[in-house]
Amino acid sequence: MKHILSLSEFNNLSDRDIQFILREISMEELVRLFHVINDDLKIKIEENMSEKAVLFLKAALDKSEEFSTEELAKNSKKVLKIANKTLKTKPLRIAIASDHAAFHMKESLKSHLKNYITHDFGTDSSESMDYPDTGFAAAEAVASGEYNYGIILCGSGIGMSIVANKVKGIRAALCHCTDYARLARMHNDANVLVMPGRFISDYLAQEIITIFLNTHFEGGRHQKRIEKITDYENTKK
Repeated sequence: MKHILSLSEFNNLSDRDIQFILREISMEELVRLFHVINDDLKIKIEENMSEKAVLFLKAALDKSEEFSTEELAKNSKKVLKIANKTLKTKPLRIAIASDHAAFHMKESLKSHLKNYITHDFGTDSSESMDYPDTGFAAAEAVASGEYNYGIILCGSGIGMSIVANKVKGIRAALCHCTDYARLARMHNDANVLVMPGRFISDYLAQEIITIFLNTHFEGGRHQKRIEKITDYENTKK
């Protein structure tokens, strides 16, 4: 059986590079490539244990015009080099915002996001303010396509969730733990992460962000549900 890359070669990809690879792959696309993947990797993908492998397959698939399926197997390192070059030119763009209650958490998270292109939509201090002012600005920036994802904070997370989900095209998920963040991406294709600044630690917030930004949407049966949400947005006034 032909191979694209060994598991050890997949693992040599850094987390920073992986997050820049096109993150979604449908099961149909994955099946098309199965005959050039080694059996061990098939098992890992089927058990959803190797997101890196799935992400790289998507990058390889996008290069199909340059490499046939057989060439992918023979020229795996060359494909990897091309994929990495593509990644370095397409960093994720993150819109961040908070209210006064979560201002300090927002500021503490900036160093955790240093490998991304970020824009802080405020607030700029812990002085009392109205969360819609910053929440709408960040959510609109994501909805416009200028930013890939949003990270929005307030005291409970509830207010910012309401605000963000009023913006057409936004699927905001309030996450108190890493499991919520993982499911928000896998099942709901969430594009805005909302967190409660008064109820979780800065460390947990960092962990939630890492999971959120490195988990891909599963598609499949979940895609149909996302499409129903989009259809509703587009037809209801």
